[in-house]
Amino acid sequence: MNDEHKEKIYYIQQQADVLSAEISKLMRKDADLSEKHLNELIQLGVFISMTCQELLDEK
Repeated sequence: MNDEHKEKIYYIQQQADVLSAEISKLMRKDADLSEKHLNELIQLGVFISMTCQELLDEK
C-alpha cells in the first residue's frame, strides 16, 4: 500500500470517527431523531473506522 492510499484511508477513518462522535452527542441531547437510525449510523461509522484500521495494519 503506498502513501497516497494510506492518506486516503486515514482521512476516511477520521471522518467515520467524527461521524460517530457527533451522532453520540445528538443522542445525549435528546434530538428529535430516530434512535434506531442513529445507532445504525454509529455502527456504520465504527465499521468503516475498523475496516480502515485493518487495511492500514496489513503489510
